[in-house]
Amino acid sequence: EFSMSEYNGDLRIATTDWQWNGQQGGNHLFVLRPFGRDLRTIGALRGLARGERIYAGRMIGDTGYLVTFRQTDPLFTLDLRDPAHPRVAGELQLNGFSNYIHPIGGDQLLTIGQDADAGGRPLGLQVQLFDVSDPEHPTRRFKQKVAANSPYAYSAAAYDPHAFTWDAVTGTLALPVTEASHNGLALFHVDPRRRIRR
Repeated sequence: EFSMSEYNGDLRIATTDWQWNGQQGGNHLFVLRPFGRDLRTIGALRGLARGERIYAGRMIGDTGYLVTFRQTDPLFTLDLRDPAHPRVAGELQLNGFSNYIHPIGGDQLLTIGQDADAGGRPLGLQVQLFDVSDPEHPTRRFKQKVAANSPYAYSAAAYDPHAFTWDAVTGTLALPVTEASHNGLALFHVDPRRRIRR
């Protein structure tokens, strides 16, 4: 749902192209503008990360963020200042993927997703903090496993933003976690300057 965004009257849509054989053909960003009763494409960024699909997206003002995945997790920063010519500003390649991106201010992104090995095999649920103050060179500041003993743990927050609770005053992140045969709540303290601590 965060792969769509309206800004200054334009609609931005990020999408994955699927081929007839079920393979991913590429990822695209389209900018549409109303003309009378129609929407017309006025700008596009096509063919991003071919062979992968979008796992998470977020557009905030004239900046966008996309995560695609097949074996590694590229975090793309997008420059959307010129709606007719959206472009990739920067890219960060990491193992694993993020399902949900949450801006926490100060050019920081908090994400939840799966760690993975170099072959793309998931290794467990994780929280990550990214610094995007320099869009051309995004960096990962910290990562923290949510369930250290279970590579099969998951959280509803990865798919439902209502399950993701962030308190900016105390720096507290709360996530529901399902691990093996039980459910629980994981709490983290996020200090953008030092660490993510469970």
